Amino acid sequence: MSQKLLRTAIAAGLALALGGCSLFSSDSPRAPVKLTEIQQTASVNTVWSTKLGSSEHSFLTPALAGNGLYAAGSNEVFRIDPSNGAKVWTASLKEKVVAGVGSDGYFVAVGTDQGNVVALSAEGKELWRRKMPSEVDMPPLVGHDLVIVHTSDTRVTAFNARTGEQAWYYQGQVPILSVRAPRQMIFFADGILVGQANGKLIGISLTGKVAFEASISMPSGITEVERLNDVVGAPLVTSGVLCAASYQGRVTCMSAQNGSVRWTEKVDAVTGPTADLKTVYVVDEKSTIHAYSLATGGELWKNDTMKYRQNSAPVAVGSYVASGDYDGYVHLLDPITGREMGRGRLSGAIYTTPIAYGDGAIFQTVDGELAFIRSTSR
Repeated sequence: MSQKLLRTAIAAGLALALGGCSLFSSDSPRAPVKLTEIQQTASVNTVWSTKLGSSEHSFLTPALAGNGLYAAGSNEVFRIDPSNGAKVWTASLKEKVVAGVGSDGYFVAVGTDQGNVVALSAEGKELWRRKMPSEVDMPPLVGHDLVIVHTSDTRVTAFNARTGEQAWYYQGQVPILSVRAPRQMIFFADGILVGQANGKLIGISLTGKVAFEASISMPSGITEVERLNDVVGAPLVTSGVLCAASYQGRVTCMSAQNGSVRWTEKVDAVTGPTADLKTVYVVDEKSTIHAYSLATGGELWKNDTMKYRQNSAPVAVGSYVASGDYDGYVHLLDPITGREMGRGRLSGAIYTTPIAYGDGAIFQTVDGELAFIRSTSR
């Protein structure tokens, strides 16, 4: 029990360091830098915006499926028309949503503050709910007639999407300490990929068997805090390459076919890797944005002008790369040089990775604003 309490206390402290910069005083060495004026040659254009319930400091992110956009805020789940932001339906739950949303367009799933996973139909009707052994700490992964749930005790549990019957579970090694940061599972080949708190990325088959394991980084240091090396964000699969990043560790890219390492670079990541056609982007714990060559891993540039503003993972928005911050600003960067070219603002902190959609991206803030943004050159 003492280890569990220690893990909870330190993880909560790290969560404040990673996601609560407004709590730092202006003279703190980790205080967010003030933004300086820039010559804006690009504009952030909000095509549409809609209000959801707030998510406080939880890491809610929408899910884009073929038939709509699914999102959550407070105790409500929404289906939204991504073309105009109109709400198609709203489903009210008795509990606050703290993990989600996951959807394949047929089923929708979220985790609640009472430790439940709740599954809905594509029309918003509650189908079933199940009590989990600990906090649901990632958006449920939905597909292949399964709802797959990750909990803070590193357990991965798969349920039949239609009935809620448990199909299988995998129990990882429970760490003494872990980092509270946005993380996600993804489908890959005939299974799923999930990052672990021990710096490893594992692949689990759709029947619950471990089929793949790769070390993204190894812990180093003496104290448990120094040895933290959780895999953060979501794994990335692009152009035949599989990448992942870890806290106080590395970003590593390997062959998606045989797992052989293509390249690895040291970085203290707090976001998972994202990419465009040529570049991999990672944000470190100081909010420095790093850009690496997808082919070789060589660092192309880094932008450290937004220190401790808790930037989200970047996403391509038109001709630019966009990253949100703790104060709701959306920064447009030149993907070639990393220089900030423009900025706009939403209401509330942006912690989770924006979702690419068409020629723009969809952002969700902790205050409950969901917005579709495009960029234009001036």
